[in-house]
Order: sequence, then C-alpha cells, then structure tokens
Amino acid sequence: MIKARQYRKALKKINRWLRAIRKPGTEDTVPAFTIFLSEQEAGNLTEAREALSLAVELNPNDPGLCNDLGYTLADKGIESGES
Repeated sequence: MIKARQYRKALKKINRWLRAIRKPGTEDTVPAFTIFLSEQEAGNLTEAREALSLAVELNPNDPGLCNDLGYTLADKGIESGES
C-alpha cells in the first residue's frame, strides 16, 4: 500500500496492528516505523515524529531508530534530550 502511495489505507491497517502491540518492552517496531514512513511521505511530520518516538520507546537500543529520530528532530530544528 505504501509503495502504491495509498498512505491513508496503510495507516488505518497499521494503526490497528500498533494498538495490539503498544507496550514498552515489545521489540516489534515495524508497525510504528511503518507509520513513521507513511506519515512522513504523506507530509504529516508531527504524526511521523510521534510514531518514530514510539518505535524508539518500544526498542530504545536500536541504533537505526535512534539515529532516524535524531535526524528527524534535527531537521525540524528541535533540540531535545530525545535526540
């Protein structure tokens, strides 16, 4: 769906999946990261950052997620302990 640029449809499905796993300590970050990508492509940058923050919360030891969050915050000019 994302490759077909059907972002709204993808977000509906992925949000259902995300609600099922939204627990810290759950290392399945694919739903949150997919939401991040979809929201970013759809131009919804606040929602994209929130989804990426959730992915990092779910798996704070993932260097790729932390790096993506740092760059996302830096691109928005946000300085935070989060980055």
